[in-house]
Amino acid sequence: MNKVKIKYNPYIVETEFLLNNKKIDNKSNFYYMQDKRLQEWIEPIGDWKGLFQELFEYFNSSEKLSLEFNGTLHDFKDIEYAKGKYGIKCFKEVELVHIPAKGSENKVELLKKQFNKIVNSPIDELKDPQIREAFDTTISSEFEIVVIAPMSSGKSTLINSIIGRKILPGANQATTATITRVKDRDDYKNFMVTCKDNKGKTIVNNQVADLKLITELNDRANRDKNIDLIDIMGNIPNIPSDEINVVFVDTPGPNNAEDTHHREVMEKAIRNENSNIILFIFNPDSIQSVDCDSLLETIAMTINTSSVGKRARDRIMFVCNKMSKINPDTESSEDIIKKIKERLKGKGINEPNIFLVDALTCELIRMKNIGAEMNDGEEDECISGIMKFNRASRRLFKYAPISEEKIKEFSDEVEKYRGDKLNERVAEINSGIPALEYAITNYIEKYAQAVKIKNMHDIFMKRVEELGMKSKVEKEIAESEEKLNKTKEELEKKINSLEKDKKLDEFKRKVDGLKFDVSAAKKIKEKITQEINNLVYVSPDIVKKSEVDQYLSEFRKKLLNLGKETEISLKHSLENDFYEKCKKIFSEYQSYIREMDRNNMLNIGSYSVKKLSAFNSLTLEDLKNIDDKFNTEIVTGKVKREKSGWLNSVRRFLNVDSGWEIVDKKEQAVKLKDFIRKVLSGLLLDFLDKVDGEIGEAEKREKVMKDFVKKHLNDITATVRREFEEMNKLTHNKKLLDERYEKNKKDSEWLETFIKEVASLLDI
Repeated sequence: MNKVKIKYNPYIVETEFLLNNKKIDNKSNFYYMQDKRLQEWIEPIGDWKGLFQELFEYFNSSEKLSLEFNGTLHDFKDIEYAKGKYGIKCFKEVELVHIPAKGSENKVELLKKQFNKIVNSPIDELKDPQIREAFDTTISSEFEIVVIAPMSSGKSTLINSIIGRKILPGANQATTATITRVKDRDDYKNFMVTCKDNKGKTIVNNQVADLKLITELNDRANRDKNIDLIDIMGNIPNIPSDEINVVFVDTPGPNNAEDTHHREVMEKAIRNENSNIILFIFNPDSIQSVDCDSLLETIAMTINTSSVGKRARDRIMFVCNKMSKINPDTESSEDIIKKIKERLKGKGINEPNIFLVDALTCELIRMKNIGAEMNDGEEDECISGIMKFNRASRRLFKYAPISEEKIKEFSDEVEKYRGDKLNERVAEINSGIPALEYAITNYIEKYAQAVKIKNMHDIFMKRVEELGMKSKVEKEIAESEEKLNKTKEELEKKINSLEKDKKLDEFKRKVDGLKFDVSAAKKIKEKITQEINNLVYVSPDIVKKSEVDQYLSEFRKKLLNLGKETEISLKHSLENDFYEKCKKIFSEYQSYIREMDRNNMLNIGSYSVKKLSAFNSLTLEDLKNIDDKFNTEIVTGKVKREKSGWLNSVRRFLNVDSGWEIVDKKEQAVKLKDFIRKVLSGLLLDFLDKVDGEIGEAEKREKVMKDFVKKHLNDITATVRREFEEMNKLTHNKKLLDERYEKNKKDSEWLETFIKEVASLLDI
């Protein structure tokens, strides 16, 4: 039996692997997973084959595996998931043992107190105002829960059900005309709203938010097109906010958000894997509509090209609303989930997190519980919902992708009220909303809090640990002549090796040699040409003038759909090609860094250049999001970029309502085919020009990425060389070394104590 011990700390992202009681070295694949999040190494990503396949290859055996995991329960659940999906395929038996993480203190508050000690420290280098500014910015950073949906899916109602009162307007119309943010503030008694127009003029300033006021603001945004954002703050009761600043973001749907800014915000939110959850709301019918296609394809591409592993799937929650409309006697919840999975699989989305809910029932029950005023219709709807969701056939929480323990907890609570056919708490639980809230809370605790703590830690601890490491090395070489001479010798060899090294030039040549593939884009050009020619071909030669409007109406629909499909296809084609380039370049980058590491070119004795704050390793996300670094301007959440204007081009050409030739004055007949051919010839040229323009932009983007990576590696090499040369000067300057040694006596004790304190606070 092979034995594995893993200790994983999500707060500092540090993993210790012990394989048959042996520590790993820098020749092992596991060595390069030590600073990755667990969700990135339990599954295959890039050259890494996933935890269990890598263990199988390491041991070269499929015999029983005993795996002891020391970490949080959330992370252990993911180890169990990986065992079920991959482990049983690699080993005859996998035995898992969980050693729970210790302590449940508020680590954000503990780190704040620890950071304040820096102000009174004896070390001036730690009192840099930029460190304080970065730390404060991280503390105040927000975690967004972005809610997106096709029209009439009950998106605003779902947010109302979670915040516990009816504030956002919801109806069978495009009620969300602008982006609305609802921030959780536990210290607020009421929900307050602030809103400015897009010129910065205050419309509403910190007024009590109610349905009437928010509806008026939405109507104004829809009418005047001058409001980009509505900001609401208040206490959201069932979502934790003691460590994380949670914000719900209500967005206009994809079918009614003609403002390209809204669509860009939604797509950017989907791609932003590090700081949000996506709630995709739909009802059993709307999930099948074409209005969902673009967003589902963006979601699929984001998941399938992700570099964050399982977290990419966990953050997307598919919420099927309006389950009160379904008759469980004719269509079971299992059938609905099956249909949803088939639809999502058709778009390339596997293992989706699907929640069945009825937001309206939960919203009304919670309104009733706080004594909110309801009209007759709402009271009737509330009573009806309570009756429906007291039935065993409507226990929606049973189908939620949450822990078995939590499902049992809900079941036990529901069973307590057996016999009460109008129990409000039972209906609330059965509505599925509490299960969704639990899943959101789980994600926040598992990922968002851990990421925030890690960011807070790194802002000051990287600098502290760097100073501690330097202090320790300088102390060692000052106190030992033998150590000093060995360090001199090692430095001389490595500086010479750096001067002679040609691998950086070789890497740059490989990067430049990766060429942009436009074959898929060219196929799209061919398809556009064929589709437009087909539209001409199927059009009748001559029609009565009285029938022209009917023909053109159908023609407009086909052409608008073609424009929309073309834009989506081209975007995804170019995005996929760009991602493949990112993967190849990142793979080359990793190989270069790992070769430097394996050749011990990143350290001198215990002094590791990798631990310096100036040494920032690239991630695949850095390359995928290269636009955020160079090509976009972010202003109060609004992305400004030149748009391709596909649908605008279609509309411009279709706004022609005259120009056809009347060939028969008596019958008022019109040469429709000639007219359409004339219109489409200009549109085809415009479309093809836009395809070429998009290809050109993609090629520029690729060049920016290549230049960025090459510059980054230049900077890393320069950092290594600079650190080696500075240490070399120190080893040849006895006076300077002695001065550093005396200073270190004062600083090293404080640094050592501080480092131990932080390690103890975050230890698991």
